[in-house]
Amino acid sequence: MRKSRVPADTDFRLRGKQHVTRLESFSDCVFAFALTLLVVSLEVPKSFTDLLSAMRGMVAFAFCFAVLFGLWSRHHTFFRRFGLEDGATKALTACLLFVVLAYVYPLKFLSLVVVNVGLGLDRSASGRMFTRGQELEQVRGLFVLYGGGLFAISIVFFFMYRYALSRRSELELNEIEAYDTRWFATENLFQAAVPVIATALAFILPPQMVGMAGFSYCLYGLAGFMFGSIYGKGRRMKVAELGTEKG
Repeated sequence: MRKSRVPADTDFRLRGKQHVTRLESFSDCVFAFALTLLVVSLEVPKSFTDLLSAMRGMVAFAFCFAVLFGLWSRHHTFFRRFGLEDGATKALTACLLFVVLAYVYPLKFLSLVVVNVGLGLDRSASGRMFTRGQELEQVRGLFVLYGGGLFAISIVFFFMYRYALSRRSELELNEIEAYDTRWFATENLFQAAVPVIATALAFILPPQMVGMAGFSYCLYGLAGFMFGSIYGKGRRMKVAELGTEKG
């Protein structure tokens, strides 16, 4: 016997777990291709020195892999939750995949800059990666390219969740699921603000401090913690409210 008045149906029902759609399969192929683009330029080491150089490159690849895996996981979760495959979902997914492919090279380049120059593994790489005398403009341009990709990805996810919320009746979302979907959309909107802040700081800060703008991306962690706390508290209150009504 249940002693609590908390509703039993508080977990998000997975409407797309029955089968993998063609749209998901295509998306998986695109993400796999994006990962291939990250390593396609690597050659088989011909000496131990080349091997060590290649292994240093693996640090940057690991970061890129984690980012792309996170994006794939978010996309996968959306399809498991809602199971949508209509025209609007296809269009939004197409936009997302296009941005992911366009985002790969800025992601790889920035990762190499952070690993080789920022972490000091190869400080001479700065002279090879940026044109002498144009470093400031090119670093700011890198912030624009990288931040623009992250901004576009977050905005697409925002519209995907807002669209799912607009299909609430057809998807038969209960009160908790509708609450979750609204918050998932809002979360992506907040995430879209982080690259905007970082890019703006890259143009506002003095030339010698431009690199510090990159620390703005730490806001993802801070915002995630604060957002999760507010969301969790609100969700518990919502569940308790519904439990009281049912009781």
